[in-house]
Amino acid sequence: MGDSVLKDNRPAKQGRRPNALRTAETRKALIEATIECLCEIGYSRTTTHEISRRAKITAGALQHHFGKKDELILAALDTLMAEMSLVLDRAEHVEGTTRQKIDAFVDLLWSEFYADRRYMAVWEIVIGSRGESDLHPRVAMHRHASVEKCEDVWCRAFDLPRARDDPRVKALHFALNYLRGSAMLPIVPAGNADADGMQEALKDFLVHEFARHGK
Repeated sequence: MGDSVLKDNRPAKQGRRPNALRTAETRKALIEATIECLCEIGYSRTTTHEISRRAKITAGALQHHFGKKDELILAALDTLMAEMSLVLDRAEHVEGTTRQKIDAFVDLLWSEFYADRRYMAVWEIVIGSRGESDLHPRVAMHRHASVEKCEDVWCRAFDLPRARDDPRVKALHFALNYLRGSAMLPIVPAGNADADGMQEALKDFLVHEFARHGK
């Protein structure tokens, strides 16, 4: 063959993924497995062993990335809060009359967050962690930050003063409490409750509060 050089036609080996990418993928898999456990089997049965099994990741890798279950629980809350923030950002930029904006705000929060099966993980964490003196205060702080985010967006969307004693801000808290409670209906059915009718009544109440107090 003389001086000719044989070409290697084998496909080139793909390089390893960067460490940062592999770390992000592992953390995401563990967080998603945590949320899945919370929704399917509840807080008390959401163990690091079960999370590792569902994520197909070793217990050692879980400990390396999160240390212990508490950090995974808080990371799950971070993920769910980020999802809620995306919904709130959309709601903030809806244009139209007060009624149209209220309708969109309630409908978006309900259909894309509170009615989603993943939201049940929040309830599981809040209730399940009550007896854990180290974790529960951190969960409470997290929930406080979530409420603050809702208030900020609500006040910007409707050009309201940032004051909790404003009746229109109080009305937001009433609406959030209603939506949180409604998320429990699939688990604790309330007889023949007319969920759609109650949601329309909620919107009517919010519009009434705005009309009474200046907008």
